[in-house]
Amino acid sequence: MKKLSVNTLALRSIKAGKKRYTGLIIGIVLAMMFSSSIVFFMFSASETANEERAKQQGKQSSIVYCEELGENEYQGAVDKKLI
Repeated sequence: MKKLSVNTLALRSIKAGKKRYTGLIIGIVLAMMFSSSIVFFMFSASETANEERAKQQGKQSSIVYCEELGENEYQGAVDKKLI
């Protein structure tokens, strides 16, 4: 009679449920691919929306509002390429 150990029992269990484990592994891989494609889609959609908005409305880093800015100060800022 063969000696039974935990390893031999585990190997027999794996061999007996081979089809079930194969289906489980395929399901896990497909689920991972689906979830990563959803993340990629959301990132792409947000970047496309940002690019479309920038194309239609333009880009800006900040808005400066100053009532007291005179024509000379404004022209000086334009010459320095601040505006």
